[in-house]
Amino acid sequence: LIITIIAVAVVIISGRIKLPFALPQIYINISTTPGNPTEQKTQVLLNEENIIIDVVDKASPSVVAIGATRKVFNRSGTIGTGFVVSDKGIIVTNKHVIADTSSTYNVVTKDGKTYSTTKIYRDPILDLAIVSIDGSNLSALDLGDSSNLKVGQTVIAIGNALGRLTDTVTTGIVSGLGRQI
Repeated sequence: LIITIIAVAVVIISGRIKLPFALPQIYINISTTPGNPTEQKTQVLLNEENIIIDVVDKASPSVVAIGATRKVFNRSGTIGTGFVVSDKGIIVTNKHVIADTSSTYNVVTKDGKTYSTTKIYRDPILDLAIVSIDGSNLSALDLGDSSNLKVGQTVIAIGNALGRLTDTVTTGIVSGLGRQI
């Protein structure tokens, strides 16, 4: 189930489920009759690189860094990634990112604004967490329908790898559905 939840977030970003904008298209002319270049039809090809760039440009304002200050060592820094699901300050992340109940957490948006968390809800079974911040007019990610996922679909992951590498982007494919770990 954890894989499914993570895949849902990634596939939504990939644009395979729902895109609120048009994809770039490249048109080429191909001959419909071999040896007869006068008979041509136009075929639409999607340029994968342009699609990835457009999806990242559209989705990355909704991706946030999760930061923590640990009382024991009084050290702070970003430790993971989340994404905005409501422009009123609701963030989804993984429970393991904000598991330490003795730490103080904050959210850093793409434009560099830092918000303190006001509430945290943790689900240890699904490794899912909902974080609330006092923010408004945040860029919320459009969520899709995970029932439309297909094995082999292209996915794009955007985040802060290891809490250190901000604005990291990688692509892959959905390798399986409905798996239990």
